[in-house]
Amino acid sequence: MFKMKMMAFFKNPAIRNSLIILLVVISRNSLVNLINNTLKSFFIKFIKQFNDIMIIILIISALVSAIVTKIEGAGDYLDSIIIISIVVLNALMGLFKSLKLKNLLKH
Repeated sequence: MFKMKMMAFFKNPAIRNSLIILLVVISRNSLVNLINNTLKSFFIKFIKQFNDIMIIILIISALVSAIVTKIEGAGDYLDSIIIISIVVLNALMGLFKSLKLKNLLKH
């Protein structure tokens, strides 16, 4: 009896379309949440790569170099740019290395 009522319930096109729309919205929201959480996780892991005393010293030295260059009026920020580039490249390599290791340990 219950089975027949359910079959009749799902044969109604309005109900069937509403359920399909509901499933699409739920799956879309789940996918958006998954992507947002993944990006947040990626960003947090990237920021955590800067949690080292030598990296902090390099960032401070780049800032000091930029400030001194600005005060002198030389306009040559090449040293600061190189230091920051190396720090960011180091963080990216560390991030990809940790992600690769994580994927390797999963399998």
